[in-house]
Amino acid sequence: HKGARDIFKRENKVGILIIALLTTSFWFIEFLIPSCILLGLDQDPIIIQSISAQILLLIIVMIPLTPGSSGVAEGCSAILYSAIIPDRSVLGIMILAWRFITYHLNIIVGGIFQYKLIGSLSRR
Repeated sequence: HKGARDIFKRENKVGILIIALLTTSFWFIEFLIPSCILLGLDQDPIIIQSISAQILLLIIVMIPLTPGSSGVAEGCSAILYSAIIPDRSVLGIMILAWRFITYHLNIIVGGIFQYKLIGSLSRR
């Protein structure tokens, strides 16, 4: 694609830097979601440990193949966060909220946009 070739030319160092910064920002914000949920639950956000757990969890979740991998993210996050969240009663709520925000909400919002896109294409 011509646009991709223009962005990734060796002369276009600014474009590559912008893309790298946007990607890093996306992942950093994604990794902060559990800490924000913990803040909302009146808990210590444990930012460094939470980001470390999210990076490890991302690597673990990439290993299993579907359909046998259902529940791997939830189970691994329960194991990882049980070591760093002192209040066990908050752990289940945090994992459910984290999974809803990072997975199910994407499906819902994507489905709405897909429905609107297909509807607008069929009216043409």
